[in-house]
Amino acid sequence: MKFNRFNTVIFAGFLAIVGVIIMQLFLLNQAYIFEKKDVEDKIHFALQDVVNKIYKDNKKELPIGNQIKKVSENYFIVNVNDVFENTILEQYLKNEFEKVKLELDYEYAIYDCSSDAMVYGNYISANGKEPSKFCADCFSKNTDLTYYFAVRFPNIKQTYFKSLSQYWIFTGVLFLVLIIYVYSVLLMLKQKRYTDLQKDFINNMTHELKTPISSVSLAAQMLSDNSVNTNPKILAHISHVIIDETKRLSFHIEKVLQMSTFERGNGNLKMTERDINDLLNMILENFWVKVHAKHGQLIADLEAEESYALVDETHFTNVLY
Repeated sequence: MKFNRFNTVIFAGFLAIVGVIIMQLFLLNQAYIFEKKDVEDKIHFALQDVVNKIYKDNKKELPIGNQIKKVSENYFIVNVNDVFENTILEQYLKNEFEKVKLELDYEYAIYDCSSDAMVYGNYISANGKEPSKFCADCFSKNTDLTYYFAVRFPNIKQTYFKSLSQYWIFTGVLFLVLIIYVYSVLLMLKQKRYTDLQKDFINNMTHELKTPISSVSLAAQMLSDNSVNTNPKILAHISHVIIDETKRLSFHIEKVLQMSTFERGNGNLKMTERDINDLLNMILENFWVKVHAKHGQLIADLEAEESYALVDETHFTNVLY
């Protein structure tokens, strides 16, 4: 593609919009990371406070180390290393999560040494709606710990995306702008192509109009020759050429008038079955005037056996000319 000023501006505009979209996606990713870290920090702080309260209730000193282990993005294990009641644990979880303003549904389970299983679980809904079914299979045992509980947040990923709704709207608007820009550029290029075709058509039509005009002009000059006027055969031939060229000139004028029809996409070729030999003979007769005016000789050998074809007479004749 030739990079003129028009194409350069289009390409620069496309790069600018794509650059803005890339920056927006980068900001969206950064906002997602920040939101994820913020939620995880809230969970960690709330669970740590729960552990502190349990140790305070048991009147024991809190051991040094991290009692909270992140197993997956939505699954946390808290090592208490001491006995505790499930009813008290649920109340502590509610209070601490509410304190850090963590509005997430969660479910918890406690490991029971006697049954060697995760028990005493419950599902807590943050918005007060009917709690979902407790997912017992979602909690796995940890062989390294004895007294611990696990907390799972089933809808934490949806919360991340929901909190970034404003960023998603901005990103969607930018993609919409890019689509509109590309569509507008395609329309402009299509219109530019039509304009170029129209210029080519006018140039070609100017050349095609000159051909019958020059033929008629030569025929008129030959008619003024006294030697031609006395020869009935040549006179009849010249008259036939004038009629054919006038007809051809009318075809060209009609084609110009039909330009608006073709621009609307409604132009149809008028296909008819014609003898190509007859069309060639008509053209040769018209060229005979030019050859005869220059005292030349025109020789043609037309012997096609299957000379019939389905063509648009006007356009096909222009091709032969």
